[in-house]
Amino acid sequence: MERTQPRLCEASQSIMTAMKRLSSAVMLVALCLSNTAPAIRAQRASDAARKRFVGNWKLVSYQAFSESGEARTLDYDGGRIMYDDHGYMAAQLMRSGRAKSALATDEERAAAYRGYTAYYGTYEIDEAKGVVTHHVEGALSPQWPGTTLVRYYTFSEDGKRLTLSIKTGDRITGTLTWERL
Repeated sequence: MERTQPRLCEASQSIMTAMKRLSSAVMLVALCLSNTAPAIRAQRASDAARKRFVGNWKLVSYQAFSESGEARTLDYDGGRIMYDDHGYMAAQLMRSGRAKSALATDEERAAAYRGYTAYYGTYEIDEAKGVVTHHVEGALSPQWPGTTLVRYYTFSEDGKRLTLSIKTGDRITGTLTWERL
């Protein structure tokens, strides 16, 4: 006589299958939660940092620094930068004294273009490094979309001034100072 293994009834098999699925689902949820907890904490910290940026800021000064460290104030004397609570930003810088002309020549249009910089996109903050990164989506300059602009930031104690520094290697090459509107 041939021996066969006992078969579970159909109901028992269904219960066993359901239990396996349930235990797999519970383990998957636990794994996901354990992996997202640090991200949630980081997001909360990032939210606090983001609140410091959110708002409209007026350009106070734009300085460039030579290799010897000598500061030179650039002639961009008008500008705004805006950060919103959803991670979007926009920046515009303008040189005053641009020629006003209803019928601008090619040379005047080129000078006007050189006297204005504008871009928009998203931003993210790395508090540990003191960095805000602008991810450029659109810009007056056709080379900028798709690039990232890294800015090292500091705030005044009262939060009314924001300084964004541009670095090349370890050297600060430019500093933009903004005042909250």
